[in-house]
Amino acid sequence: MRKLTEHLAQKTVRNLRVGLTLLVLVLNVAVIVVNTIHITNSMEDQNVRLVDMVSHLETHTDETAVLTYLEHYGHTHAVTLRYLALDGTVLFETDTPPKASASYSVMRDEDVVATIIIDNAQSNLWVSNVTYITVTTAMLIAIYVSALLIANRKVRTVLSPVLDDFTAIKSAMRSLAFDRVYGFVELQDINDTFEATYDRLKRVERDHKARVQTLAHDIKTPLTVINGLVEGIVSHRIEPDEKTHQSLQEEIARIGELLERIISEDAREAHTTFELAAVIKASIDRHRPVFDRQGVTPTYDLHHTLISGDADDIRRVVDHLIANALKHTERGDEIRITMQETTPVMVVEDTGHGMDEATRDNLFEPVESANGTGVGLVLVKRILDAHGATIDVASVPGEGTRVTVDFSS
Repeated sequence: MRKLTEHLAQKTVRNLRVGLTLLVLVLNVAVIVVNTIHITNSMEDQNVRLVDMVSHLETHTDETAVLTYLEHYGHTHAVTLRYLALDGTVLFETDTPPKASASYSVMRDEDVVATIIIDNAQSNLWVSNVTYITVTTAMLIAIYVSALLIANRKVRTVLSPVLDDFTAIKSAMRSLAFDRVYGFVELQDINDTFEATYDRLKRVERDHKARVQTLAHDIKTPLTVINGLVEGIVSHRIEPDEKTHQSLQEEIARIGELLERIISEDAREAHTTFELAAVIKASIDRHRPVFDRQGVTPTYDLHHTLISGDADDIRRVVDHLIANALKHTERGDEIRITMQETTPVMVVEDTGHGMDEATRDNLFEPVESANGTGVGLVLVKRILDAHGATIDVASVPGEGTRVTVDFSS
């Protein structure tokens, strides 16, 4: 009995530990990628400014002023430099010659007059940013350890009723008088008690699996958005500015909210009255990096409509429907989200792959496959049922899919 209870606790904690570890790794990679791009851009901008200043001095002063400026710059910025004439003669070089370096041409009245070789490996900017990455990584590790301890405590709290049942069964079995003869009714009572306990354990297992599947699927959307932002920054399609940084922080915060929700098992009612169009528009904006990366055009026609329900759950529905449409469209396709003016009806349609009748009939059944658990539309249906809403799917292979959600009831 002791081995069984220990196994239940250890398996759950191990699963949480793996999930938290993966989350910390993803966040750490995102921070390192974004900061590395920022460092590279900052140093390149610094180098260009240096070359522009040297070109200005070459044009309006003499060579002595240029060499004095280079000596001062190399010292104050801890950057190794080499200044060459057109024939390759070294006009100036810092005490430590540059190694891994970049070469820039110095212009005078649109003519190349010299070359500057700059090595940023020892620059103050590089050192400060490496320090920043180190501190950020240490903070993420600290958050990871704290979250793991909290999760471990929460899991043990959730499992305590199950462990108490096992302890009670163990005590009851020790108190049984095996020297007496039990009647059929007593044996039936024992069997009923055992089966009831077994059924309760199976329900706990199913609920746990459902929560993990829900978390795994919900976490895909913010991770997809983070991936789109990082790829856009790396490919220079997106500037690593304050807006981009804020978007990354919002998606990371959303992952934290999902984790907190699944750990705390918050079952309170969260129904409010909210603007459906605002939820749809926010979801479209969050998926912009994914639309741009896939080359899919989003269009929308939204109207003022108030509905009652859990705004966070409805946001999950909209996110799942948009993500599902993106999954089945290719470059050049279109995804359109519209609302009816007089009734609370939302339509998500695409010009993508479409599906056959057999696939459409099994959309709301969980499917295990090599690509995942296939629970996205199952969760959508479960949330809509809880809100008294209906969902209808129409599709033609090769022409696209139309999903209609009616909140009027």
